[in-house]
Amino acid sequence: MLDVYILEDNLAELSQINHYVRSVSEKLNIQVNVKTFSTLEQISQSMPEPSLRNVYILDLAIGDDDQAGLRFSQKIRQYDLEASIIFLTVHDELLSTTYQYQVEALDFIVKRVVQSLERDFTKVIKKLELPKRGKTITLRSHYEIIKVYVNDILFFQSNPDNTHASFMYTENNQKIPINMSLRELEEQVEEFFRIHRSYLANVANIRSLNVKKHTVKFNTSEMTIPVSRLKTRRLMEVLNNYSSIQW
Repeated sequence: MLDVYILEDNLAELSQINHYVRSVSEKLNIQVNVKTFSTLEQISQSMPEPSLRNVYILDLAIGDDDQAGLRFSQKIRQYDLEASIIFLTVHDELLSTTYQYQVEALDFIVKRVVQSLERDFTKVIKKLELPKRGKTITLRSHYEIIKVYVNDILFFQSNPDNTHASFMYTENNQKIPINMSLRELEEQVEEFFRIHRSYLANVANIRSLNVKKHTVKFNTSEMTIPVSRLKTRRLMEVLNNYSSIQW
């Protein structure tokens, strides 16, 4: 079952897109629950619980605003990290603009090529079949509130220039500034352990602990960070909770 939310201010086109969605779902033998909206106010009042099953099909232009759909997609992404977002437009020159909004859109469909929905729905179904990525954490970064999968975080490092800020290092080699101190962060998730006064590690992602050099390495990364001598024994105890191997 897919829950499909369509935003299109032209009622004739809204009806046509609804028809396309149902035709594609029937062809792929997928059950769909479709809800249609012609205004931002309507869809804003009907936001569902976050889910991989949520699919938003958004017209880029609502009324006289060519990028209203894009801005609304940011609201969706802040609230629902797992939903799929598909943009519809007659202006293919706006394609590059969508990437500036960093909402991880599933597709960008120029109107009259709605056959792409078949490909997109297939992608969503495949995504549903993948193992769940686990819980998320909400963080402050610059002027944004972002959601991140805990499993994607390797460690946090304190910002030497600002005691109220830090840097987040992820498994895909990103270094992201966070407007939160290590003390604030370590209270967020049980997997986070303060291994050093300047480092907060996700122990679930630690690959190796060198008790002689007092360092750790992480899954999917060759980065090495220090462990306080006073924290080494306690870290070994914590690691035992996340592995069948006794550290």
